[in-house]
Amino acid sequence: MVLDLLEEKDLDCLLVFSESYHNSNMYYLSSFLSGDPFVYFKTKEKECLVVPGMEVERAREDSDIEICSLSMFGEEQNRYLGAIKKLLNDYDCNKIGVPDEFPVKISKKLSEFDLFPIDLSKLRDVKDNWEVDYIEGVQKTAESGMEVALEILKESELVEGKLFYKDKPLTSDYIRYKINIELLRNNCISMDTIVSSGNETASPHKPGSGVLDPTPIIIDIFPKNRENRYCGDITRTFSKTKNEKAYQVYQDVQKAQEIGFKEIKKNGVTGAVVHNAVCEYFENKGYDTPRTGGETGFIHSTGHGVGLDLHEHPRLGKGGSELKKGHVVTIEPGIYDPSFGGIRIEDLVVITEKSFKNLTSFDKEFYI
Repeated sequence: MVLDLLEEKDLDCLLVFSESYHNSNMYYLSSFLSGDPFVYFKTKEKECLVVPGMEVERAREDSDIEICSLSMFGEEQNRYLGAIKKLLNDYDCNKIGVPDEFPVKISKKLSEFDLFPIDLSKLRDVKDNWEVDYIEGVQKTAESGMEVALEILKESELVEGKLFYKDKPLTSDYIRYKINIELLRNNCISMDTIVSSGNETASPHKPGSGVLDPTPIIIDIFPKNRENRYCGDITRTFSKTKNEKAYQVYQDVQKAQEIGFKEIKKNGVTGAVVHNAVCEYFENKGYDTPRTGGETGFIHSTGHGVGLDLHEHPRLGKGGSELKKGHVVTIEPGIYDPSFGGIRIEDLVVITEKSFKNLTSFDKEFYI
């Protein structure tokens, strides 16, 4: 894939200098997880990583790429810069592809070369079967966390308009804590799990705090596996009391998601077409959407890609590109209004040859 990219862009090499703990592109290219920066270098003839001497053995265990010790490139103050220049000169590289986030400090010291920024995240759009398996595994862990939360909510009681659990006020932080324990038990880490209630739910990414209101309650769990680094994503909305307004909106959101599912079955459909179909349904129901403007109603895209990053290509929104076999995306319509709160339902699916497979099996029950 990298060689195809070099040929397409007419480049001599790809050069990346970054850590890989947060930079998913670097981890994808190297298969080596490090909190400290190192070098990835690729030409038609050579592919290697340059890492500190203390990391050589670990890198060789994790990666199939040739591993070079930084000590091979001398003892000058900035050995990484020396290593980069030597590699570029040894392999006669003049036109160099670098990621969009390539360090400015390094680029200024490579002024004798032509650097061309590239969005490397597009290399990761289409997932191999083993990647889908990893993502599905993380999604099952997210569902386990959701099950823990749901059981607590089912056992909770309403006391003077607030929820109590085992005679204590039930808070967002407590449920988040219990979810996080379940995630850690399955070798996953929390990425700011959302447990919001009442009017808080009108803000899609508000994490939630304090004692829970009984309706509505949004739980959005999006863990990352600590070992393989892939993500999952699921959202459910619940209510402990009758709420006719919220329930009607819930039914509308559920129908909008079904419309999204119907659209992604179509061969060659784009993320924009899926999004527009969902918007059209909501607009016909009298809600504002991103197409009509407004600060309430449907105020975000229909979905996004999921992989090593929680949000990546492709997008199911304005300008969204063609959906292809191997794309893993969310379908997550929602309606938000401070008069009652918010409703969101989110599943994670993979595009197949002629349809899609839903990687999410958790029930969609509003009243609990």
